[in-house]
Amino acid sequence: MSTSSDNLPGSSASSFAELSHHSITFIGNDALVRPEASSGLTWNNIHYRVPTKPKGFGKRATESRTLLNNISGAVAPGEMVAIMGSSGAGKSTLLNALAGRLQTGTLSGQVLYKGVKRDPRLFKKQVAYVEQDDLLYPELTVKETIQYAATMKLPSRDFSAESKARRVNDVIEWLRLTETTDTMIGDSMARGVSGGERKRTAIGVELVTDPGFLFLDEATSGLDSNSALHVCEVVKSLCRARHIGVLMTIHQPSAKIFNLFDKVILLCKGDVVYAGPVAESVDYFARLGYVCAQHENPADFFLDLITLDHTNSERLAKSQARIDSLISSFQLKANQDSKPILTILPNPKEKPESTKPPLMTVVSAGWALPWLRELAVLLDRTWKAQTRSHFRIIAMAIRPLITGLFMGFTFFQLETTQSSIQNRVGFLFFIPIDLAFGVVVPMLTTFTLQADIMTRERSGGAYRVSSFYLAKFLTELPFWLLFNAVYLTVIYFLAHLQYDAIKFFTYLGICLMHVVVSVSLGLAIGSVFRNVHVSQMLAPLFINIFLVFSGNLVNFDDITPVLSWIRYISFITYTYQALSRNEFTGLHFSCDNPATESAVGCVLTGEDVLTKYSLDSFSIGTCIGLLGALTVAFHLITYICLRWKAKPRYLWI
Repeated sequence: MSTSSDNLPGSSASSFAELSHHSITFIGNDALVRPEASSGLTWNNIHYRVPTKPKGFGKRATESRTLLNNISGAVAPGEMVAIMGSSGAGKSTLLNALAGRLQTGTLSGQVLYKGVKRDPRLFKKQVAYVEQDDLLYPELTVKETIQYAATMKLPSRDFSAESKARRVNDVIEWLRLTETTDTMIGDSMARGVSGGERKRTAIGVELVTDPGFLFLDEATSGLDSNSALHVCEVVKSLCRARHIGVLMTIHQPSAKIFNLFDKVILLCKGDVVYAGPVAESVDYFARLGYVCAQHENPADFFLDLITLDHTNSERLAKSQARIDSLISSFQLKANQDSKPILTILPNPKEKPESTKPPLMTVVSAGWALPWLRELAVLLDRTWKAQTRSHFRIIAMAIRPLITGLFMGFTFFQLETTQSSIQNRVGFLFFIPIDLAFGVVVPMLTTFTLQADIMTRERSGGAYRVSSFYLAKFLTELPFWLLFNAVYLTVIYFLAHLQYDAIKFFTYLGICLMHVVVSVSLGLAIGSVFRNVHVSQMLAPLFINIFLVFSGNLVNFDDITPVLSWIRYISFITYTYQALSRNEFTGLHFSCDNPATESAVGCVLTGEDVLTKYSLDSFSIGTCIGLLGALTVAFHLITYICLRWKAKPRYLWI
């Protein structure tokens, strides 16, 4: 079976003929790339250093470590090149340096795309980058995932809805995903596509713009051998048919996968051990005295050669000497070799010419859609993902219902006796606490994943942070408001709070405003702490701090000035006070012994309760206004953090 290409849409004999004129030289360290490869991606003397971790707390790093040592090379259009090496060799570092995705350290050298220096705003739309982790919405189908990518990435001024739909169908056909078009992506909770199909869908999301170059970071990681081979075969076919260059990091490919690559770059500790045609690699090492056995996988053989052996000090020294010798041998060969290494291409006659015209490539550095249209698309996608998450919706509905029934019957039919005062105060104090924990913590799971997807999509210039955030907030809010409104109604009448329409709807409005603040707080915590485990551990900490300073557990006058300011940012404080004012105002209590109604310690009115528990500091209107102010503050924190993390300061050369 031929693995070089397939009869895919958009392939043409003329493109292969044109490509055959390009030549490329891999020359490793301390040399320059010849100009023949200028139509693809070239890099010269890439040197990258990062600060070492300082010894001792509070000390600054004064030394640095070299991760890439003056590496040069090139990839021509229509060529698939692998970067291989053991862990820590610098594979992903080199890939990210060439893709413009390094954020820290010191980077020097030269990277050219199509013979010119890269424009960061334009380059990210001219190329595609497929990350190792397939960050996709599990609730969407394969076609929907690619369709939304096309809608948001292809400029509406250049592409009609019909042309975008055709592009999506072409991508699905290229990636051989036709049979799984309407299958959900899935996750650990819901079964979906296979690992290989998921990876190809992730590639399809990046291919809708018909990029001129494709970066793939560990594209076969986590896949079985058959799925990994299938993914690489598809990428090879696209590489040939679409006339694009492909640079892929791969850890330990099988022999079949290894032979799919045109060239390979072998790295060890940031140095090039070999860079050149796969077909010549075995002979090259054989000439140096390292012969690969007849039935051994060359990829495994090479990795064994260039990996340090830490078994003992003797083996470590021996392996280090071998690697140093290999690096020196390749540098000597690269500096002496003046003959270009021709790009290996299939015979153009072997492939029929396609009747499809070349695709229009996205070359604009601006936004693809107007802001309102962008928001509408993101609202549609997020709402669809939200409503299809059945387990989450069921949990969101059951939790408040069970809690409402439990609390309603615990505080069932409160009376107006002296002993009921404490029960009413405790009941009103419990409501904002339960709402805060019930909203903030659960929503962090989905938000962190979607924020990571946003960062990936934003790295390709897909949409604005503001439209993503507003879409997320507007699709989260209705569910929390609906289910908690039912919960709040149930406990109100079971507990027998004041049966007055105005007071009930005031109570409901205060609590739903508290839900809005809780959703905003959850988004803020998720944007600051993007790791889901960290955010879920820290969210209860913040809520507990607000809880302590809410006015029920400690008297405000006794709080140390160092911490007293926290009461003013505790949204539980304002909800608790507003609910208490609404409930106790106009309420009358009886003494347990009617003969001692005027006795000291017998509270007769709700206003006396408010004064006794210091719950009369703010009016209901003031509390709602302050809750609104905190909502705005949490929104600003979320937007600033998302904006900061979605637009990192990449190193460009």
